[in-house]
Amino acid sequence: MYIVNELTSNADKIGLNYSIIKGIEAEKLISKIFRKFDPLRTSGHLAISDNSKIIPLEYNEFTYTLAIKGQKGYLFFDQEGIDRNIVLEVENIQRVGELMEESFGIEYFLSNSNLSFLIAVNWYVIEVSGDCEGIEELINT
Repeated sequence: MYIVNELTSNADKIGLNYSIIKGIEAEKLISKIFRKFDPLRTSGHLAISDNSKIIPLEYNEFTYTLAIKGQKGYLFFDQEGIDRNIVLEVENIQRVGELMEESFGIEYFLSNSNLSFLIAVNWYVIEVSGDCEGIEELINT
């Protein structure tokens, strides 16, 4: 739980409410999201697919979540790493960028409480699949 420990410590620091989902419950949630969006890579440099919408990482890495309609969010990570099958549920998805700004070089998946979209953030790009209301103006900018 290296990544999750870093993120929960930083969430405490910035006052972001969260809960940790582990075990079978987390595995089922991640599987449900992956079945719906069928990401290309769930380990290494995380990726959704060739037909996903692209948000350039530069200038958007820590701010793109501000454009997402406010709701709970699910963060999860490399599914072959030590933090596989662990989900960090955050109370306000718009603050994920702020949380990541306090953290170091973490690739992650992000979905919302309705599971209407999946976002993959890797070292190179932000990929979006599904209906992520509010970020349209950031696509391919």
